[in-house]
Amino acid sequence: MPTIKELTNRLKNLQNTKKITAAMKMVAASKLRRAQEAIERTRPYRSELTTLLSDLQTAVAGQDLPDEAAMWLEPRPVKNVAIVLFTSDKGLCGAFNNGLVRAFERVVGIRPMDAATTARPGFVELRTRLESGIGYTVHFAGRRGYDAFRNKIQDRGSVGEWYQDSVARPSLANARPIADRLIQDFLDGRIDEIWVVNNQFQSALTQLPQAIKIFPAANQAAGTASNKPILFDPPPAIVLSRLIPQSIRFLILNALLENAAGEQGARMTAMDNATRNAKEMIDKYTLQKNRARQAQITTELVEIIAGAESIR
Repeated sequence: MPTIKELTNRLKNLQNTKKITAAMKMVAASKLRRAQEAIERTRPYRSELTTLLSDLQTAVAGQDLPDEAAMWLEPRPVKNVAIVLFTSDKGLCGAFNNGLVRAFERVVGIRPMDAATTARPGFVELRTRLESGIGYTVHFAGRRGYDAFRNKIQDRGSVGEWYQDSVARPSLANARPIADRLIQDFLDGRIDEIWVVNNQFQSALTQLPQAIKIFPAANQAAGTASNKPILFDPPPAIVLSRLIPQSIRFLILNALLENAAGEQGARMTAMDNATRNAKEMIDKYTLQKNRARQAQITTELVEIIAGAESIR
């Protein structure tokens, strides 16, 4: 049985822990609200961008493409794939990183595939790509993913760059170095497809792993054309060649925003659970301390009464 002093020290530690977790929950809630607002602001732009890309691809279908557009639009066999894995830099966010890391381990063959991963968007197609024997390079946005995979995939693929501090403050300035590296690798012929693997934010309680091919992304644009007659100047092929790099940068930014919202939502939930658990433990140890004090007082009373009786 712990002594009263030990129980008092435990209660002080738990109360301090409760204050910290409650404060972290409030900070995460504030950051989550800002991240959600940022995502909401990008959704109309993403919708219009997808429609415009589809209109342009429809306009250039079957045409002879100039060199400026051909380097983006001419189909070529897939020999190498670039993957950007988005995780968090810090922990204390529940299973936010663990679920994504396990799903990606199944994609690259470290773990066997399961039904849950198979049901996630894009994972089956990406796994099929990698199983066909093509080369792949994994870049990392977030320290947790880099620490988890930098020594695991060297026998299967190659480890690319780790973009430090890119997920802490998602912005176009942080997305541009990642996108520009991918764009340059594609233009130089080192890669033929670009994928992002991240957590899709649905709510503060739910973040689902997903894999999205952001380029070439003709399959995503299919069925989204506006079906309106549009006049383009300069020609559609030139507009499309200028728009594709910008769309890659935007989609990287969008992945950063999704990752930030998911991280803060998971951290808010984790800190809420931690605060609740601390409160339950405080109640438990308070009860134990009161019982110990009551037992001590009873013992002292018994000793006093016994001493008085012996004197009498």
